[in-house]
Amino acid sequence: SILPQMKDMAIKIAGHLKDLGGTERGKIVQDLAQSYDEPSLRVVVFGEFSQGKSTLINALLGREVLPATLIPTTGHVTRIAHGSREKVRVVRLGGGTEEFAVSDLKRFSLPDNGAACPEVEEIEVLVNCDLLARGMVLLDTPGVNDAEAQTRRAKQAIARADLVIYLLNSTRLLTANDRDLAVDWLGRQLGKPLVPVVNFMNQVADEADRRKVRDRMTKWAGRHLR
Repeated sequence: SILPQMKDMAIKIAGHLKDLGGTERGKIVQDLAQSYDEPSLRVVVFGEFSQGKSTLINALLGREVLPATLIPTTGHVTRIAHGSREKVRVVRLGGGTEEFAVSDLKRFSLPDNGAACPEVEEIEVLVNCDLLARGMVLLDTPGVNDAEAQTRRAKQAIARADLVIYLLNSTRLLTANDRDLAVDWLGRQLGKPLVPVVNFMNQVADEADRRKVRDRMTKWAGRHLR
């Protein structure tokens, strides 16, 4: 298999980047190298904060698993995988894990100051769901442009992704930042296949305006996305 060779090469590149001072880029490449050991299909749900990432994941799972409120809730990468015994596993920085019931997941929502707990590295949620039993892993990312550390965590998760679902807002569709992230960073720099999802269509009251949103999205995706 070519995968072990690719992993070894990625580890070497990560080391060179860190030696040259590119610590963040080196960490992204190192995370990519580690992903070669995971056979699952990794689907990252990505976007700015409060765009409906957790709500979309709940819809895919068929029930409410992740807390979805009007404020940003995911300060850490939340990995949702299959498990016959449902639970939440919290991975601490520097090692060590704790386990909780899925119903306790809301305790890890962002506090009022918007800063995620710095002692938590990752949150894993094991759910007994047919979609996940087929080998898919969903990753709910922190909202980008919300806090520097959370944006960094989101980017590291995307480096390990096989597919990126990109949440967009129908009421301010395809901002300059949306276009830069989708085309330049996700597409050209990381080479990730991207599926844009337009949310909040219920807030576009007029059917003619909804058609304009769909037409704009279709034309833009046809020009810029693989």
